[in-house]
Amino acid sequence: MSEKGQSYLLGADVFIQHTDGRVLLVHHAKTDHWVLPGGGADEGETPRSARYARLWRKPG
Repeated sequence: MSEKGQSYLLGADVFIQHTDGRVLLVHHAKTDHWVLPGGGADEGETPRSARYARLWRKPG
């Protein structure tokens, strides 16, 4: 994505907390860290649609 020579990356992370306080995290195998589910958005995708797509995307 670029506009007038500038480029940027849009991403979306999702914070989901259960009523008992637990938070949904996913294990990032390359870095061996636990992170919020999320990722980069596709060109033309809104932040709202990106977060749902990243949440329901099949891992792997």
